[in-house]
Amino acid sequence: MPPNRKKFIESVGATCPNWTWSWSFVNESDRFVVFGAWDFLTDEGTTLILNREWEYGRNGKRKPAYRHSVEHLRLVEEEGFRLFVFPQMGRELETRAEIIGFEPSLFPKVLVRQKERWYACDDAVTVVLPVRSDDSANFTEGKVRVVLSNTYERNPIARRECIRIQGWSCAVCEFNFEHAYGDLGEKYIHVHHLIPIASIGQEYQIDPAKDLVPICPNCHAMIHRRDPPLAVEELRRIIRSNK
Repeated sequence: MPPNRKKFIESVGATCPNWTWSWSFVNESDRFVVFGAWDFLTDEGTTLILNREWEYGRNGKRKPAYRHSVEHLRLVEEEGFRLFVFPQMGRELETRAEIIGFEPSLFPKVLVRQKERWYACDDAVTVVLPVRSDDSANFTEGKVRVVLSNTYERNPIARRECIRIQGWSCAVCEFNFEHAYGDLGEKYIHVHHLIPIASIGQEYQIDPAKDLVPICPNCHAMIHRRDPPLAVEELRRIIRSNK
């Protein structure tokens, strides 16, 4: 039997005003909100989860789902709620999107707003910095800036340097997307900060070889299921003990 979306959302303690038209869900006690991440709105770990253009229907009436989703995003932006998404498959129709299926798993994301669009991202990178060819270049990140709310800036150059040095395989389980999926998985991997930059709370110099590791999304999610996050070697031991 295919999974039931309402039962899945309720199983993580979240709810919504209306199960027919709601786009987002909230767990007040654990302080997090949940959005479905449409496959056709997702690209390399970034999903468009709300767009001002969706506010009104063709009849000119404001969609109640939009109003509630804006409120849920306010909880993330202003009150420190966490943001999670679950993969959602569907197709675009003329006036709406139709759900075909979904994956009953939650993935932590960072909220980024660009003008009138809100994105759920793996990293809060909104500014592409110029590439430097100097191998001895210093990398800094962690400076608090406002992307609607305070977030911590990741340096895309440091990410690329980490992958150049350490490769595209997961540092925990050694999974390689290109080996498993061919061209589809080429050059796909997450990058994990060994020291959470939010715990530092200020700008600092980062060493891509020592402070960052490439990691697959599954291991990345498992590491962040603990607070503070699990160490890489600790998760390796957990995997070995369950084989």
